[in-house]
Amino acid sequence: MNKEGVESKIQALRKQLHEHNYRYYVLNEPSISDLEFDQLMRELQDLEKAHPECFDPNSPTQRVGSDLNHEFTQVTHRRPMLSLANTYSEEEVREWYERVEEGLQGQPFEVCCEMKYDGLSISLWYEGGRLTKAVTRGDGVQGDDVTENIKTIRSIPLVLPPETGCPDDFEIRGEVLMPWDSFEKLNREREAAEEPLFANPRNAASGTLKSKNSAVVAQRRLDAYLYYLLGDEIPTTSHYDNMQLAGRWGFKIGPQMKLAKTLQDIYDYIHYWDKERKNLPVATDGIVLKVNSIAQQRSLGMTAKSPRWAIAYKFMAEKQTTILRSRCYHSRCQHGRRTTLRHNSQEGNAKQRRLHTQVRPAHRRPRDGGEGRGNHSEDSGRRPRRTRRESRASGGIHHQVSRMWNATGALRRRSGTLLSQ
Repeated sequence: MNKEGVESKIQALRKQLHEHNYRYYVLNEPSISDLEFDQLMRELQDLEKAHPECFDPNSPTQRVGSDLNHEFTQVTHRRPMLSLANTYSEEEVREWYERVEEGLQGQPFEVCCEMKYDGLSISLWYEGGRLTKAVTRGDGVQGDDVTENIKTIRSIPLVLPPETGCPDDFEIRGEVLMPWDSFEKLNREREAAEEPLFANPRNAASGTLKSKNSAVVAQRRLDAYLYYLLGDEIPTTSHYDNMQLAGRWGFKIGPQMKLAKTLQDIYDYIHYWDKERKNLPVATDGIVLKVNSIAQQRSLGMTAKSPRWAIAYKFMAEKQTTILRSRCYHSRCQHGRRTTLRHNSQEGNAKQRRLHTQVRPAHRRPRDGGEGRGNHSEDSGRRPRRTRRESRASGGIHHQVSRMWNATGALRRRSGTLLSQ
């Protein structure tokens, strides 16, 4: 490729990625999967690395995505919340492990394996045992002050008893989530009210936490899992031990957290949770691996965008097949009233039509909707009542086909963030 071709390709990739970032962070309407986004980003990174003369400080490769909402007050983070590098293969996990070995010059080390929760990153500040500030990740440098909304989440302690022995001043980071039960209930209510459905629990949690009405936030029953402790006087030099202590102070810590002493231990953890994640009460989209020793984390340091001591392994999307029993089209008539046209695919059709869609995880979360509604007869043009288990197993496809065939495949979850996974 000649120089003009390279420059043209780089500009095209930058334009694409800026557009996808806008759709993801601002519109909450992602149009490509995590894997597709990361492939575009890697292609751009490789081209920019091979052609440094094309460097642009405003390139998507030079920034962390932003979810800032200017209706809230912006607060500068005490410590930046940077990105984690993503990987989709065990080979890249091995390469990261070997880089850590080389960086530590043969020192023995442990890796803390954790679930990568699929929600909204949050930083909680405590002073004198009291919650004083809650800030979203934002652009990694500053975030939105959502303290009043965070106070409605019952799993987040507002006051820590003195006998816990927690530091006087510390920061703890984690993920705000909408559990599956809350997500499905919310989408059923929105469907009944003929309101747009949330695409997934992450978007629902983000939209809820950015609400200006704390009563709405409280009603939707958000949850939070915490995963990293920061401060000048943190209790131990072990990340794992710090999180276990935080659990005893009253924070909700993922019980799946486990220490790995070898690369095979890491693989075993990945294989187990790639299957078992569908049974968790909240959405996850991968595994986060962190060098356990805080001292070794500091020794390994960071690149311009991410820490060398951590990486995110992303689960691949799984395919699920369900029977399409009816199609439902929505439109608006001349006077603005909503009208519905339905077609039952079984009437006059000997064959059942099948719609293939991507679901992650396969038996748990609908990508563009939730469970189906109610007990409807076949001849009404709507599908029959299904059990909760059947609804989840089919990927909630009723909502997908009843919302103008809005089956866009696996929706993108952006790369995890340092101490904001």
